[in-house]
Amino acid sequence: MKECRIFYGLSEEQKNAAISQLRGIVKKYEKGRTVIRENYIVNEIGILLKGNLCISKYTEEGKELLMQKLTPSYLVGAEIACTRRKDSPYIVYSPKESSVYWFLADKILKPGEINESIRMVMFQNLMVFLADENIRKYYKIESITTKSVRERIIKYLELQRKKAGDDSFYIKLNREQMANFLGMNRCVLSHELKLMEKEGKIRLKKNYFEIIKL
Repeated sequence: MKECRIFYGLSEEQKNAAISQLRGIVKKYEKGRTVIRENYIVNEIGILLKGNLCISKYTEEGKELLMQKLTPSYLVGAEIACTRRKDSPYIVYSPKESSVYWFLADKILKPGEINESIRMVMFQNLMVFLADENIRKYYKIESITTKSVRERIIKYLELQRKKAGDDSFYIKLNREQMANFLGMNRCVLSHELKLMEKEGKIRLKKNYFEIIKL
């Protein structure tokens, strides 16, 4: 939990003090369990301790539109808890057994709840996290609004390369989730990736990708 970006810049002693003063609780979620429902009021911020969480929207036909897959140490629900209305525009569920540490957002947003010097560092970290989330969503919009299937895949892979800082990188989404994220059929995605590999543009092995020349 201490690796979470909300604690960046704090000493080990300050991290321990922060966790003690936040007075959060750990909740465990079984596979398939809903963590946050759409339109649910969220007053807490979570830190994913174990497992994964999926953030999704569902169409009227029941089709899932995957927005993001969270990994351990990621903040959960922060962008909801920091709004005025605090109502969730999406659903969060656990695709496998997971656990989350929850604490009241006001512990960071309002003075007087925890040590002020610690709170200010955590508040700044929270603002940076929210700004980064906005940029991430911009890149996703840029990817999925591209009409060409090949161009959507290329934009997504280029973004992953940029994030990794290397031509070789790991993508945490499986093929079904990746296709869902990019707004295309899984078979179409798999066919295009195999074609790109045959053309010598990429190398791939399950979730490991290497960009040769896009």
